[in-house]
Amino acid sequence: MAERYSLGPLHLLPAGEGRNFKLGDRKVAVFRTRDGGVFATQASCPHRAGPLADGLLGGHALVCPLHDWLFDLKTGSSLNGNCNIKTYSASVEPDGTVMVEVDDGEEVTAMPDAGTMVSDIGTGTSPPA
Repeated sequence: MAERYSLGPLHLLPAGEGRNFKLGDRKVAVFRTRDGGVFATQASCPHRAGPLADGLLGGHALVCPLHDWLFDLKTGSSLNGNCNIKTYSASVEPDGTVMVEVDDGEEVTAMPDAGTMVSDIGTGTSPPA
């Protein structure tokens, strides 16, 4: 069964950043994009358990801070790897309160051998000419 949690006012979640919250028995990463969107995902990357709230946001894409895996915040789909992340329903109430609904569904667990990225984001190498 899903439970809804109030996380407080939106202005306390900086635009372009994420924060971790303990919601029930789950640790959830909550993000506020620069265009005002609010999203929630599992807190750890399934690749090497990187802290997703510390990742970089670009539009609706999230880059894991450890190994540059890229995820779509709307769907949880991997944009350059072999596994996805769990997402949770997040919204902002008319009074500005951030709400997250956490369900009982399984999170994607750490998969250190999930494969390699399809891109070379953050490798410091120049693309082929």
